[in-house]
Amino acid sequence: MADGPGARDMNRDDMERRFEQWLDEALAAEDPPDGIDAEMLATMAEANADANIGPDHPGDSYTMWAAMTALTHEVKLQGRAFKELHNTLGTQTSRVAEEIRVAYRERERDVQRETERRSRREMLSTLIDLRDRPGARPRLGPRCRSRDFETFQPELAGTRLREAG
Repeated sequence: MADGPGARDMNRDDMERRFEQWLDEALAAEDPPDGIDAEMLATMAEANADANIGPDHPGDSYTMWAAMTALTHEVKLQGRAFKELHNTLGTQTSRVAEEIRVAYRERERDVQRETERRSRREMLSTLIDLRDRPGARPRLGPRCRSRDFETFQPELAGTRLREAG
């Protein structure tokens, strides 16, 4: 450091100039933080623009703590609401899944019944076709007499026995 009033004033001027530069940089408008919309920040700035609070009067600690307390309570309420929503959706998901399973089982049973009905109809149609074909009827051989035939046709059994007796 140089001696004398000029060097001391120069040093003070230099310090003031540096402080002014630093202060200007600190007070300059910052870019919005990443992840927060500039529009959202502008809306928040407008909401905070109160007639009693200005740039020269930033507010007191009571106002700040009241806002922090309100924010804490709001976060708790939102947490409870989210937990309730999570529980509700969890139970509804299992209930809907069970309803889907029941509907699937019913549909599977219906399809199985329909398949069985179609199979029976097809088998019956085949048997009717075989019966209606000329020359396709089974003939009773010499070993098949009325007694054997009666076991297959019980309604005729009484008639055959009466004729034989």
